[in-house]
Amino acid sequence: GSYEEFHPQLMGIGKVAFEKLLIRDFDRAAQERGYYLPIRQIPEDTNKESRIVRLSPLVERGLIRFLKGDQDQELLIEQLLYLEVPSVHDDGPDALEGAVAMAESGDINIRFIDVTEGAEDESLPPVPAGV
Repeated sequence: GSYEEFHPQLMGIGKVAFEKLLIRDFDRAAQERGYYLPIRQIPEDTNKESRIVRLSPLVERGLIRFLKGDQDQELLIEQLLYLEVPSVHDDGPDALEGAVAMAESGDINIRFIDVTEGAEDESLPPVPAGV
């Protein structure tokens, strides 16, 4: 996926990566292509493992769902299931937690779309702040 494909309303980068990356370079590259990247720094106030573990109840209660057959989401599920295994990367779960944190901030209006085949209601209600 790319900015050109999805045109996100907001993009988040974790604080540590945000500080290490040259945001000016992102802005310059985007300007060369004729657009602005809506990048926001995501605070990382606790360690990565604690942030990721808090996703478990959201997945168990069905507030976070995955699309079967999508290779990227299958990789994310594998990373979530084997989080404790040192050889398994945790970048996907960390990015998912950052997206949840942005949704919880209430700063943007997020709607979830039901993409399952034959779904009668295409959209689910907006995520309330603090969920």
